[in-house]
Amino acid sequence: VQADAFDRNRRVEGRIPALTEVLPSMLQGYDRNRESALAALSWLDRHFEVNAAIKEAILGLCGEADA
Repeated sequence: VQADAFDRNRRVEGRIPALTEVLPSMLQGYDRNRESALAALSWLDRHFEVNAAIKEAILGLCGEADA
């Protein structure tokens, strides 16, 4: 992991070590934006109560409505 020249505490994997394993699936690059969004939503849904309207909107934008 490259050192942050400004503030080490900004690095999410330092604050939430459990994310280190799943972070690559959430940051797959521009060409896999849909897959990254679904991975992030899945992680959030497992750990927090995600607002249903926001979740449905994200799923709809990803072509996964009513999934």
